[in-house]
Amino acid sequence: MLVINKALALVLVPLVLFSAFIGVFLYRDEISVLVNSWLNNNPQVLVKLKVKLLSVDAYMCFVAVHRFETPYVPVNERLFAGIVAPGVEVEVKKLIPAIPVKLRYDERTKQYVVEYYEPQQFFILVHCVKGNTTVFKYGRVHEVFPRSIIHQETIEIQGSSKPPRLSANLIDGGGGSTQTCNIYRVNDPNDPFARGECRTWVLGPYLYSIEGLRTQYGIAYAAYARAPSAIYLTAFYDSAWCPPYCEEITPNWKEAGKKLTPSLADKVTNGLTGNSKVRVTFDVAYRYYMYDWCDGVAGVCVIYWLLAPYRVYDVVRADGLGLGYVEYYSPPQHPDYAQKTYGDVIRWFEINQQTDEVIVTITVGFSCSFEGWSVGLSVSFYKAVRSDNQYVSPFVKIEDLTGRYYAWYYWWYKDNNRLSLEILVSNW
Repeated sequence: MLVINKALALVLVPLVLFSAFIGVFLYRDEISVLVNSWLNNNPQVLVKLKVKLLSVDAYMCFVAVHRFETPYVPVNERLFAGIVAPGVEVEVKKLIPAIPVKLRYDERTKQYVVEYYEPQQFFILVHCVKGNTTVFKYGRVHEVFPRSIIHQETIEIQGSSKPPRLSANLIDGGGGSTQTCNIYRVNDPNDPFARGECRTWVLGPYLYSIEGLRTQYGIAYAAYARAPSAIYLTAFYDSAWCPPYCEEITPNWKEAGKKLTPSLADKVTNGLTGNSKVRVTFDVAYRYYMYDWCDGVAGVCVIYWLLAPYRVYDVVRADGLGLGYVEYYSPPQHPDYAQKTYGDVIRWFEINQQTDEVIVTITVGFSCSFEGWSVGLSVSFYKAVRSDNQYVSPFVKIEDLTGRYYAWYYWWYKDNNRLSLEILVSNW
């Protein structure tokens, strides 16, 4: 954790003022708050999120912006909810502690500089109507990486409410095609909008092994790494415009993109040996949220829902759950970028990059008995990795069973891409 003293603040404050000089009169209150926070040894960062709505043929639009909990600000909160005109820009602001989460080394200055402060995840909902007819609906989780003391980011709401999917493998590796997630009521003072929670198994990457090795796939919480592991899984949303009041409505779920899901345990799968491969699965908690908003003067109400991955509790081989089986793996000839070694190693996927590309998808049957609905949804595991002081990737543990004292096997990231979250091995 970085501690900023007053002397350092006196150096940084002029930089803040200079960077904001053009807008000093417009943002003088914001700058005053930031300057005082740094001078009082409680430095803060201002995150400004501008949501630019599409100019659709509608009478009005409802917009809501929520912020998910983070390690330094562990409370879920609704930052904005209200009726606006189509095509306008909604600005939301959030002050967060100015604690660097990722540093990078500047070769020019020979010093470490802040790459970004604590990333923030926002859920943005837009619902536009013309008369009593819905003409546009959008819901998406957005992750923002604050890179300066005043970080401004514009999110343009696109014409499609469904995020792109570049590729997906549906339940390859054999086994059952669905899992269940039975939602029970939950009460969390730090998560006041949470209505329920459930646990399910979701599919993940492949684990590979060859003769002479035993491999395991793992997630970290405290024992294996500096920070918990995190993966990215699909979130879902829906909304309904229901003037003058909301009756019993069943959500018609849609994809809301990917959401970071941190681990709460140190776990590794059973070992895999021989020339074989198998998918791994993750024990994941999903949280169910229901929100409402009403304007008594206008006589309108909006209700909206979110179903989002919350925590990871375990990782096991898919064959142990009937969601896959151990397949034969024919070790390929190693590529030029492979590393040759011997002995036991642990390999991480150390990269900080998030994409919407999917590794694998599984159908999960979500059901909520206390509200009387159930639905089958496709939960995807994404090619996305956080690697900083707060979160790390899963890992692959390789154990050499031969006892050799010379390099004899090769390992490499699949497709030379750490985002694959798979490590291939070969002996030739």
